[in-house]
Amino acid sequence: GIPIVFFGINNQSMAKIHSSNQMVTGVMENVSIKETLDLMIQLYPNNHEIIALSDNTVSGSADAKTFLSYATKYPDYSFSVLSMSNFSWNEYAENLHTINKSSSVLLLSVFQDKNIKTLNFYESLRLIKENLNVPVFHLWYHGMGNGILGGVLISQHEQARKAASMAEEILHGTPITSVSILNESPNTMVLDYSEILKAGITPEKI
Repeated sequence: GIPIVFFGINNQSMAKIHSSNQMVTGVMENVSIKETLDLMIQLYPNNHEIIALSDNTVSGSADAKTFLSYATKYPDYSFSVLSMSNFSWNEYAENLHTINKSSSVLLLSVFQDKNIKTLNFYESLRLIKENLNVPVFHLWYHGMGNGILGGVLISQHEQARKAASMAEEILHGTPITSVSILNESPNTMVLDYSEILKAGITPEKI
Protein backbone atom coordinates (compact mmCIF):
# COMPACT_ATOMS: atom_id res chain seq x y z
CA GLY A 1 0.00 0.00 0.00
CA ILE A 2 3.02 2.33 -0.08
CA PRO A 3 3.72 4.30 -3.32
CA ILE A 4 7.00 3.46 -5.06
CA VAL A 5 8.97 5.94 -7.20
CA PHE A 6 11.84 4.45 -9.23
CA PHE A 7 14.64 5.78 -11.38
CA GLY A 8 17.46 4.15 -13.37
CA ILE A 9 15.36 1.39 -14.96
CA ASN A 10 16.57 0.97 -18.55
CA ASN A 11 14.48 -2.10 -19.43
CA GLN A 12 11.40 -0.96 -21.35
CA SER A 13 9.49 -4.23 -20.87
CA MET A 14 10.17 -4.09 -17.12
CA ALA A 15 8.85 -0.54 -17.03
CA LYS A 16 5.67 -1.70 -18.77
CA ILE A 17 5.18 -4.24 -15.99
CA HIS A 18 5.58 -1.43 -13.46
CA SER A 19 3.19 0.84 -15.35
CA SER A 20 0.43 -1.74 -14.86
CA ASN A 21 0.87 -1.36 -11.09
CA GLN A 22 -1.00 1.76 -9.97
CA MET A 23 1.26 2.15 -6.93
CA VAL A 24 4.46 2.53 -9.00
CA THR A 25 5.80 5.45 -11.05
CA GLY A 26 9.21 6.89 -11.84
CA VAL A 27 11.83 7.93 -14.37
CA MET A 28 13.08 5.79 -17.24
CA GLU A 29 16.76 5.66 -18.26
CA ASN A 30 17.35 5.71 -22.02
CA VAL A 31 20.61 6.44 -23.82
CA SER A 32 20.61 9.31 -26.33
CA ILE A 33 22.50 7.62 -29.16
CA LYS A 34 20.88 9.58 -32.01
CA GLU A 35 21.31 12.92 -30.26
CA THR A 36 24.96 12.13 -29.54
CA LEU A 37 25.53 11.03 -33.15
CA ASP A 38 24.03 14.35 -34.29
CA LEU A 39 26.42 16.18 -31.97
CA MET A 40 29.41 14.20 -33.30
CA ILE A 41 28.45 15.02 -36.89
CA GLN A 42 27.84 18.68 -36.05
CA LEU A 43 31.33 19.00 -34.54
CA TYR A 44 33.08 16.76 -37.11
CA PRO A 45 30.99 16.88 -40.33
CA ASN A 46 33.91 15.66 -42.47
CA ASN A 47 34.58 12.56 -40.35
CA HIS A 48 32.60 10.06 -42.39
CA GLU A 49 33.58 6.99 -40.37
CA ILE A 50 31.91 6.60 -36.96
CA ILE A 51 33.41 3.88 -34.77
CA ALA A 52 31.87 2.55 -31.55
CA LEU A 53 34.08 0.98 -28.89
CA SER A 54 32.36 -1.97 -27.25
CA ASP A 55 32.80 -5.44 -25.76
CA ASN A 56 30.89 -8.73 -25.53
CA THR A 57 29.13 -8.05 -22.22
CA VAL A 58 25.31 -8.17 -22.31
CA SER A 59 24.97 -4.38 -22.10
CA GLY A 60 27.89 -3.79 -24.49
CA SER A 61 26.44 -6.09 -27.14
CA ALA A 62 22.98 -4.53 -26.79
CA ASP A 63 24.32 -0.98 -27.09
CA ALA A 64 26.45 -1.94 -30.11
CA LYS A 65 23.40 -3.44 -31.82
CA THR A 66 21.42 -0.25 -31.15
CA PHE A 67 24.29 1.88 -32.45
CA LEU A 68 24.48 -0.08 -35.72
CA SER A 69 20.71 0.20 -36.20
CA TYR A 70 21.16 3.94 -36.77
CA ALA A 71 23.45 3.44 -39.77
CA THR A 72 20.57 3.62 -42.27
CA LYS A 73 19.60 7.04 -40.92
CA TYR A 74 23.02 8.45 -41.82
CA PRO A 75 23.70 7.21 -45.39
CA ASP A 76 26.71 9.52 -45.84
CA TYR A 77 28.53 7.94 -42.88
CA SER A 78 29.90 4.44 -42.28
CA PHE A 79 29.26 2.77 -38.92
CA SER A 80 31.47 0.08 -37.40
CA VAL A 81 32.17 -1.48 -34.00
CA LEU A 82 35.63 -2.21 -32.62
CA SER A 83 34.73 -4.96 -30.18
CA MET A 84 36.85 -6.21 -27.30
CA SER A 85 35.41 -9.68 -27.92
CA ASN A 86 38.02 -10.17 -30.66
CA PHE A 87 41.08 -8.87 -28.82
CA SER A 88 43.19 -8.97 -25.68
CA TRP A 89 43.74 -5.62 -23.98
CA ASN A 90 47.17 -5.26 -25.62
CA GLU A 91 45.74 -6.11 -29.04
CA TYR A 92 42.90 -3.65 -28.51
CA ALA A 93 45.39 -0.90 -27.67
CA GLU A 94 47.25 -1.62 -30.94
CA ASN A 95 44.00 -1.37 -32.90
CA LEU A 96 43.13 1.95 -31.28
CA HIS A 97 46.38 3.32 -32.69
CA THR A 98 45.16 2.58 -36.23
CA ILE A 99 42.07 4.82 -35.92
CA ASN A 100 42.89 7.98 -37.87
CA LYS A 101 41.75 11.56 -37.37
CA SER A 102 39.12 11.31 -40.10
CA SER A 103 37.06 9.09 -37.76
CA SER A 104 34.77 9.91 -34.83
CA VAL A 105 34.67 7.58 -31.82
CA LEU A 106 31.78 6.75 -29.47
CA LEU A 107 32.62 4.83 -26.30
CA LEU A 108 29.87 2.35 -25.38
CA SER A 109 31.20 -0.40 -23.09
CA VAL A 110 34.82 -1.56 -22.85
CA PHE A 111 35.28 -3.67 -19.73
CA GLN A 112 36.17 -7.23 -20.73
CA ASP A 113 38.56 -8.66 -23.35
CA LYS A 114 38.44 -11.99 -25.25
CA ASN A 115 40.26 -13.67 -22.34
CA ILE A 116 37.56 -12.45 -19.88
CA LYS A 117 40.13 -10.14 -18.25
CA THR A 118 38.23 -7.20 -16.79
CA LEU A 119 39.21 -3.58 -16.15
CA ASN A 120 37.06 -1.04 -14.36
CA PHE A 121 35.73 1.97 -16.27
CA TYR A 122 38.53 4.38 -15.41
CA GLU A 123 41.28 1.82 -16.09
CA SER A 124 39.69 1.10 -19.46
CA LEU A 125 39.27 4.80 -20.25
CA ARG A 126 42.93 5.44 -19.41
CA LEU A 127 44.02 2.71 -21.86
CA ILE A 128 41.74 4.15 -24.55
CA LYS A 129 42.99 7.71 -24.11
CA GLU A 130 46.65 6.61 -24.10
CA ASN A 131 46.25 4.79 -27.43
CA LEU A 132 43.65 6.80 -29.34
CA ASN A 133 44.47 9.92 -31.36
CA VAL A 134 40.92 11.28 -31.70
CA PRO A 135 38.38 12.71 -29.19
CA VAL A 136 36.05 10.30 -27.40
CA PHE A 137 32.28 10.81 -27.09
CA HIS A 138 30.18 9.00 -24.49
CA LEU A 139 26.53 8.41 -23.46
CA TRP A 140 26.92 8.51 -19.67
CA TYR A 141 28.18 11.25 -17.36
CA HIS A 142 30.93 9.15 -15.75
CA GLY A 143 34.19 9.89 -17.51
CA MET A 144 33.56 13.61 -17.81
CA GLY A 145 36.67 15.34 -16.50
CA ASN A 146 38.75 12.24 -17.26
CA GLY A 147 39.22 12.64 -21.01
CA ILE A 148 35.71 12.34 -22.50
CA LEU A 149 34.90 15.19 -24.91
CA GLY A 150 31.15 14.95 -24.24
CA GLY A 151 27.81 13.77 -25.53
CA VAL A 152 24.10 13.87 -24.71
CA LEU A 153 24.57 12.14 -21.40
CA ILE A 154 22.58 10.08 -18.94
CA SER A 155 22.76 11.77 -15.56
CA GLN A 156 21.72 9.71 -12.54
CA HIS A 157 21.65 13.02 -10.66
CA GLU A 158 18.98 14.44 -13.00
CA GLN A 159 16.97 11.21 -12.83
CA ALA A 160 17.08 11.28 -9.03
CA ARG A 161 16.06 14.95 -8.99
CA LYS A 162 13.03 14.21 -11.21
CA ALA A 163 12.10 11.15 -9.11
CA ALA A 164 12.42 13.17 -5.89
CA SER A 165 10.10 15.81 -7.37
CA MET A 166 7.54 13.08 -8.13
CA ALA A 167 7.85 11.70 -4.60
CA GLU A 168 7.37 15.18 -3.18
CA GLU A 169 4.15 15.61 -5.19
CA ILE A 170 2.83 12.31 -3.81
CA LEU A 171 3.81 13.22 -0.24
CA HIS A 172 1.89 16.49 -0.63
CA GLY A 173 -1.30 14.69 -1.60
CA THR A 174 -1.18 14.16 -5.37
CA PRO A 175 -2.50 10.64 -6.11
CA ILE A 176 0.27 8.46 -7.51
CA THR A 177 -2.10 7.49 -10.35
CA SER A 178 -1.86 11.15 -11.50
CA VAL A 179 1.98 11.06 -11.58
CA SER A 180 2.84 9.34 -14.86
CA ILE A 181 6.05 7.45 -15.57
CA LEU A 182 8.54 9.75 -17.33
CA ASN A 183 9.48 7.71 -20.41
CA GLU A 184 11.92 10.28 -21.80
CA SER A 185 15.18 10.08 -19.87
CA PRO A 186 16.23 13.58 -18.68
CA ASN A 187 19.54 13.52 -20.53
CA THR A 188 21.69 16.62 -20.98
CA MET A 189 24.26 17.71 -23.55
CA VAL A 190 27.59 18.13 -21.75
CA LEU A 191 30.99 19.08 -23.18
CA ASP A 192 34.33 19.28 -21.38
CA TYR A 193 35.85 22.70 -22.10
CA SER A 194 39.45 21.51 -21.64
CA GLU A 195 38.84 18.70 -24.16
CA ILE A 196 37.24 21.20 -26.56
CA LEU A 197 40.41 23.29 -26.44
CA LYS A 198 42.61 20.23 -27.01
CA ALA A 199 40.48 19.22 -30.00
CA GLY A 200 40.65 22.70 -31.50
CA ILE A 201 36.86 23.07 -31.64
CA THR A 202 35.73 26.68 -32.00
CA PRO A 203 32.89 27.98 -29.77
CA GLU A 204 30.85 28.80 -32.90
CA LYS A 205 30.47 25.07 -33.61
CA ILE A 206 28.86 24.38 -30.24
